[in-house]
Amino acid sequence: MALKNIQTITLSGYKAYVEGKPYLVLGTWDSYGIEQLQIVPGPEWTGLVIKAVFVTAAGTTPVVVPDSGLINVPPEATAQALGVESPGMIVFSGVTAGVQRITCNLLYLVSDHAPIDGTAPEPTPDEWAQFVAMVQQYAQQAGQSATEAAGSATAAASSSREAAASAEQAAGNATDAKKSADSAAESAALAQQGAANAGWFTVEGADGILYFIRSENAPEDFALQDNGKGVLEAVYG
Repeated sequence: MALKNIQTITLSGYKAYVEGKPYLVLGTWDSYGIEQLQIVPGPEWTGLVIKAVFVTAAGTTPVVVPDSGLINVPPEATAQALGVESPGMIVFSGVTAGVQRITCNLLYLVSDHAPIDGTAPEPTPDEWAQFVAMVQQYAQQAGQSATEAAGSATAAASSSREAAASAEQAAGNATDAKKSADSAAESAALAQQGAANAGWFTVEGADGILYFIRSENAPEDFALQDNGKGVLEAVYG
């Protein structure tokens, strides 16, 4: 892809200028597709629809300025050599309801060269075609942004669900870990009692049945007895 030559033009009030240059130089005649202009509107141009009009002895060529401010120099503007004695001109206009602002002429030059055989460029579309193309581009960009936003929302929802599932699993793991720790602590206490020859008893339930478990060194005369109220009590002797 050919490198572009970008020059900046500032719009300030009724003036259009290139910083530090009395003239804008736009390459050589019959060169095209290279020169670009970055338009920087001042606050007076806020809210105005801006166009750049390139004026030569052969006629005028308008170019609509997009929101980005970057425009291509039309091939009609550099179709002939333009010297200091008869320079080309760029005039900027900005319009909105009940308002039109027009700049003074910004002069530009196009360097001369010996005649050669070249390729004729495509003519610049008229203003209406440029507006239509610009609106279509904005609509396409808006549609793409909406699609990307929807995709981001879907991804965010999916991430949220995954995060919730991970949190739920972590909570379950923590509960299981606590149960294991409690069981281990109980087993350790029973083992400690057995090691101290103190003996121990425990009751465990499984499938709706209570099982009475005793250590080998537990007293033989220990038993569980219903107190008549549905409560089991430990009975010795």
